[in-house]
Amino acid sequence: MGGDPNVVLLSFRDVTEDRQNEEDLVRTRNFLQGLVDASVDAIVAKPVSRQSHGHLQSQFRRRVPNRNDDGERDRDGRCG
Repeated sequence: MGGDPNVVLLSFRDVTEDRQNEEDLVRTRNFLQGLVDASVDAIVAKPVSRQSHGHLQSQFRRRVPNRNDDGERDRDGRCG
């Protein structure tokens, strides 16, 4: 760089959002690790494609009846 030797170049970048995202990931990882550590049952993780998502929802509804999409019982006890 053949410029003026008396010049200083400064560069700044706001990393606030990056740091917040990193903290969120650490909290999520710790939460999930706590769930795994506290579980007495086997936990199996499998990638789910968008195509199979609806199929998995219907399987869940068959196995856990009387729940709505939020996992709560409907007032009349039906899925939905």
